[in-house]
Order: sequence, then structure tokens, then C-alpha cells
Amino acid sequence: MDRMLVKSTLAGIVSLSLLAGCGQPSLEQQIQNAEDAYKSENYHEAALTLRNAVQEAPNDANARVLLAQTYYALGDMEGAVSSFERASSMGSDISDYAGEYFSALYSSSDVDQFDTILADLEDDLSATAKAKGQAISALLAARSGNSPKARATLKEALQADDKDIAMLGQIIETYLIKQDTANKEVLADAAQNFKENWLISSLVAEIAYRMKDYDLSIDTYKRMLDEKPAYLRLNLNIAEAYIQKNEFEEAKPHVNAILKRFNDQPLANQQKALIAVSEEDFAKANSLIERAIGGGLNSPLTSYIAGLTNFRVGNYEQAIQHLAKIINDVPATHPAKQMYVAAKLQVGASRDAFNVLASNPELVKQNETLAAATSVKLLGNGDRRQASSLLRDIDESKIDDDRTRQQLGVLKVLSGDTSGMQLIETASNAIVSEAGSGDTSQSKLLLLSLKTSSGEIDEARSLLKQWINDEPDNVQNYLISAELEKYVENYDALPGIYDKVLKLDPENKAALNNKALRAYNLKDFDMALSLFNKVLELAPNNKNAILGAFRSIQAKGNNPQQLIDSLSKRENTTAFSRLYANYLAAQYTQVVEIGEKSAFNDIDTPMAVYLMGDAYLKTNQPQKAVDLLRKLVIQDRTNDTMMITLAKAQAMTNRPNDALKTLQAISQNDPAIKDEGAFIKARIQLSKNAAAKAQSALDEASEQAKGSAEGLMLAGRANLALGNASAAVTQLASSYEKNANGVTAQYYYQALKETDQQEEAISMLKKYVDSTGGNANAQMMLASELAKDSPQEAINYYQQILQKQPENWVAMNNMAWLMSEQNQLDEAHQWIRKALKIKPANQTLLSTKSQIEAKM
Repeated sequence: MDRMLVKSTLAGIVSLSLLAGCGQPSLEQQIQNAEDAYKSENYHEAALTLRNAVQEAPNDANARVLLAQTYYALGDMEGAVSSFERASSMGSDISDYAGEYFSALYSSSDVDQFDTILADLEDDLSATAKAKGQAISALLAARSGNSPKARATLKEALQADDKDIAMLGQIIETYLIKQDTANKEVLADAAQNFKENWLISSLVAEIAYRMKDYDLSIDTYKRMLDEKPAYLRLNLNIAEAYIQKNEFEEAKPHVNAILKRFNDQPLANQQKALIAVSEEDFAKANSLIERAIGGGLNSPLTSYIAGLTNFRVGNYEQAIQHLAKIINDVPATHPAKQMYVAAKLQVGASRDAFNVLASNPELVKQNETLAAATSVKLLGNGDRRQASSLLRDIDESKIDDDRTRQQLGVLKVLSGDTSGMQLIETASNAIVSEAGSGDTSQSKLLLLSLKTSSGEIDEARSLLKQWINDEPDNVQNYLISAELEKYVENYDALPGIYDKVLKLDPENKAALNNKALRAYNLKDFDMALSLFNKVLELAPNNKNAILGAFRSIQAKGNNPQQLIDSLSKRENTTAFSRLYANYLAAQYTQVVEIGEKSAFNDIDTPMAVYLMGDAYLKTNQPQKAVDLLRKLVIQDRTNDTMMITLAKAQAMTNRPNDALKTLQAISQNDPAIKDEGAFIKARIQLSKNAAAKAQSALDEASEQAKGSAEGLMLAGRANLALGNASAAVTQLASSYEKNANGVTAQYYYQALKETDQQEEAISMLKKYVDSTGGNANAQMMLASELAKDSPQEAINYYQQILQKQPENWVAMNNMAWLMSEQNQLDEAHQWIRKALKIKPANQTLLSTKSQIEAKM
């Protein structure tokens, strides 16, 4: 059976081999089949057959020529050029296919070599073939701006008396040399009567596009693509024309045809980005344009798309970088310039925005909203003069919207232009009189502000009473009433007003916050927390409610983590609210983590940066605090609290002069800020061994601040440095009593020693260390003092230090020396060797080691 199976298998193989051999067509038959397929325009089949043929007979020139012509028919210009040149090298007559070869070469990546190749082939070309080459050479010369060469070469080509060359000559002269785009006749003639000429058709489509005849351009390119489907780049041209017509859906399949084959094609990615922009999918558009840029695309349009998409997704710094490349080259009213100004405002660079607007007055006239927004930022930064100059350029007569007129009036007043008051009053009265036109609360507040600012309090109340009588159920009227009473400091009226608000609107956040605050002040912390939580359920990003809830939890002695977790779980809680809650809970590591991963809106950014900067200080990262807070300084978005924090950070990074300079920029209107500034100055001067200047700095502080634990500690340090030890003892004792901490304990200890109170000094330090675990410095000091009279006790303290600080080589050295003195030589030797592993070249350690080994 097995032998029969083997025989059967072999027979099958033999028969299949014979069958395959009998079915293989000859080379002549393959070429004939390819010619038949070519004539019937079945170019793919022809190409497949010919590729097999040239593999079988690589030196057959006829097969090469036919393969090249097939590639050309398909639109594979690179393949056509390569095959034509291979056929020519085999001795075929290039004049037989010169027109196709030159056209393919013109459409390929080797077009820059055209004149060189034509010169090399000149002696082998017939007059007609040479004329075709000269016509294309003239075209290339005209494209490069060399009109004399173009005309001279074209003159030679026209001697061939070829109608296609003649039409090509008209196109070159009319549209490339004279650039007569008003001439429609030549283009129409070429489009109508020379459809079979690939080169002329490509010029028709290109010129029609330039003349904004996008339909003719699209029709021509589509016909060319149907004729040569492998010439994929035509899809880019078709898509571009559709995009110019804002027909993005029609452009899509052509863009996708490119990206399906070449995913990173730069121009196709840019076109797809434009399509995404039309669909307002700016994130997708941004990703696509970045891919285009990564592929080497660099044009004004590319920069504009990149700027636009980065702006729309909130990447304002990147938007500025891209738009800056074209900002000086676009007209004043171009959207790129407007977007550049808006992006500058978003990053706080209001002065840069002002400079652009000031140098482009047409932009102010066209976009008054942008000018107004810039003025707001300038005013916020204290640049009233620049804001006023922008506002003067806004034509009020062109503003027919009362709310816009109202805003303009407010900005003018803020910039110091009192003419804005009349504008506010007129616009606000118009808005209030048309109550159905929307929210009137801002207009009412402005009208009341005008009254109160001129001292007409009774008139303001009368006006408010009229509004309440007209609309007794309008909650906004009562909220405005509350603001008025706050302004005149009539706080006793607030509970009744807010209770009325809650009757009309039980979920009004302002009224709930007020009721919660009243409960808190009455020490009803459960009620306060319940009400603050109710506000947070309605508005999880309400800063007053977050602060109130935290303080209520703190007053109850509870852990605020539940509040933090509750806020974090809500989908609409912002990153700032999470950061703020963690800051209030002193969870500074989480503050840093949230801040570094988040982006904040323009309103929250200054506060978020301040909280992060302070958190960096609390986590011993002062340099990061400096870097972060300096950005706010550069952007003119700081306040005194932020500047104080920056000064602290600068002092901590050993830049005392920078810190003192920062402190000079603080207004010191706030007593608490002034006190903190005085303390920072005092600490800096003490670090510079300038105790007298430290005392002068402390003199700037309030009496209350001087009597605080910090104030007394600094005063004690100054007196200690100046030799006033008795005064130092009194101040440091009082500071230590108010706040026993390691730093104060150390200075108090020194002061007691200076006044010959050695036993009291050691007793105080020992009690502090033993009761609190102390800090390492206090323990080191205590151990050092005990070493003289109680060496074993000192050793015990050094061991405690090393449990907390296993790399403290100073403690190791001191303990090793003490152990050596107590003849604990083996242990001493072990510890000094551990110390030397940390500091192998330290002379003190080496000396201690030598002393120990000398005793062993």
C-alpha cells in the first residue's frame, strides 16, 4: 500500500510539472498578450505580464519600452522614467517614445535634471522628438522666471510645426511669462481641444486653479486621474481645489486615497487637518498638522493652521510660536493677527498684545471686542495709559448694542476717562428699561455704583426700592440689595435679605453661603458644614463653599479627606478646586502633583500658581517655587501675597539680594503682608551676620507681630548676635513658651549658655528632645554637650539620631570617638568605617579612624 502511495504521489508531481511546463507561454506570447491588454487599456494586466517578461528576458528592449509605456499610461512616472532609460541604454530608438519619456520626466522627481538629460540625448533625437523636449525645457525656464531662455528655446521648438507644441507655447507666453490671467481664451482653447495631451491638461488644471476657476481645475484633474490612476498626487490637487470651494466632504476621498498609501504624506495631512477644522474637530486637526510639520511641511498656511488649532485646544504658547512666523507678513485684519493678540492675552502678555494693536489701528477698528479685551488685561496690570489709548480708538458710534456700550463705558472709567460714566448710565438705563432683554443685574449694580460713588446713598436705595416694587419676585434685586448693604457696611441687614432670597430661590448659592457662614460664626459647625456641602452639591467649584466646608470640618476636629474625595469624584470638579482643597488640608505633595499635571483657566491661573509655589516651599523645593512665581512677575499678574512667597523662595535658594529686591516691590498696604516682609528681611540680615540691620527690619513690624513667637525668636537671635545675651534669653524664653520648636530651642540654649546658665540650658534642651523627639540639630547639640560629663548618654542620643538619619556621618564620627574614649573599640571602628564609606576622603574621619586603630 505504501509503495503504491509513493508511486501515486510521484506521478502526481510529475504530471503537475508537465502541466505547468506545457502552460507557460513563450516570451513572444507574453509580449503579444501585453500588447493586447495595453491596446484594450487594461494597463494593470499589461504591467503584470511585462514585469514577468523582463524578468525572463531582462535584455529585451521591446519589452522594456512597452513596460515603460504601460507605466506611463498608469501614471507611475518614476517607473516609466526608469524603464524608458533602461530601454534606451539597450539601444532602442528614443525618438520612438520621446514624447512620453519627456512628459514622464517632467512629472517625476527627476525634473531638475531635465535640461542635462535633454542635452545628453540631443544627437540621438529626431527633429520632432527634440522639439518636444525643447518645449518642456522652455516651460521649465518660464517657471523659473528665465523668460529670455524660455522664449529662445520655445522658438526652436516651434520650428517643428506641431500643433501641441504651438498650444504649449501660447500657454507659456500668456500665463507664465506675461502672467496675463485676464486672458480666458487661450485656456479655454487648451481645455477644449487638447484633452489628449497630458502635459497641456496638467497646465490647464494648474492655471485654472490659479485663476480660481476651481470647477475647470477639478474636472481636468479628475479626467487626468481617470486616465492615469497610479499618478496619486493628482488627488492632492483635486482635494486642494475642493477645499478652496469649501466643499470638504468632496475633498475627503481624495485625501484619504493618499493617506491610505502614505500615512505621513505632509500635504495630505495638512489637507485633512483643514477638513477637521471645517468640522470643528480642532484636537484632531492639531494632531494632523503636527504630523505634517513633522514630515517637513513649512509654509505660511501650515503655520496658520498650527496656530489656529493650538489656540482652539488651549495650547496658547504653541499657538504664539507658530503664528509668530507669519504675523509680520499678513495684513492687519488677517485672522492670524487677531488670534496672535488673543493668545498673548491668554498667557498674560497684555503688553505684547497692546503693541500689536497699537501698530495695526485697522485691527482695532475691525475687532473692537479684541481691543476691549486687551484693555481689560492692561487695566488689570495697572497699564492705564495703554488701555486708554486703545479705548480712544474705538468708535462708539459704530456700537449699536447697549451691553457693549456699557462695557466700553466701564473700561473707559477704569482707564481714567470720566466720559465713560455717561456712557455707562445711558446704556445701563436702556438695558434695565428693556427687562425682557436678559439679565439686568449688572446694569442695576452699575447704576447703583454711580449713585454711591457720588455719595447719593439714599438715591441708590430709592432706586433699588423702585426695582423691588416693580419686580417683587426678582431674586436678583435682593442680591443687589445685599451688595449695596455690604458697600455701606450695614451687615445687620444681610440676614433678612438673604432669607428673602432663599424663600424665592431655595438653592441660591450666595444666600446658602451666607446662611452657612452665620451658622459657623454661631459655632453651629454641623449646620454650617451641611449648608456648605449643599452649595458644593450645586456648584462643586464654589471657592467660598470649599473654604467654608474645610473650616467647619477643622472646627469639628474631623479629617478633611472625605471632602477632598467627594470633590474629586464629581465629574465637573475642576483641577483648581481639587488643588485648592488639598492645599487647605495641607496636603502639599498632592497640590504639586495636581498642579504639574493640570492646565488652569485664565482666571484661576494666578491663584493656582501661588498655591503651587507655596506648596513647593512646604515640600522643600524652593527653586521650583522661584521659577513658577517668576512667570507671574513677568506676566504682571502678581499680588503682594505672591511676592512675599517669591521672596521667601529666593531667600531659601541663597539669593538674599533678589529677595530684598522683591520685597521692595510690595506695596505693604496690608499689615499682615508688611509684618511678613519685615520677618523675611530680618532673617536675611541675620543670615548675612548683619544683626543691627535685622533689628531695623523688625522695627518695621507691628507691635502684635513683634510679640509673636516668630517676632520674639528673631529679636532674640539678633540680640544674641549683638552680644545682648540677657535680652536674648528673655525674648527666646517667651518665644519658646509660645511655640516650642527645634530652631527656637537651639537659640534659647545658646542664650542660656552665654549667660552662664549651663544646667538650665541642658535641662531645657533635654526636656525638649525627650518630650517631642526633637529635630536632629537639637539632638546633635544636646549630645555634644552631654559628651563631656555623660558620654554614654550622649552615645544614646547619637544612636537615636542615626535611626532617623542613617547617613549622618558627623553623628557617626562623634559617636565613634566617644566609644573609643569608653574603650568600646570594636564598635567605634565599625561606625567610623561606615562614616568613611559615605565620605571616604574626609580628613576628620580619617583622623578619628587613626586614633581608634592606634588604641586597638
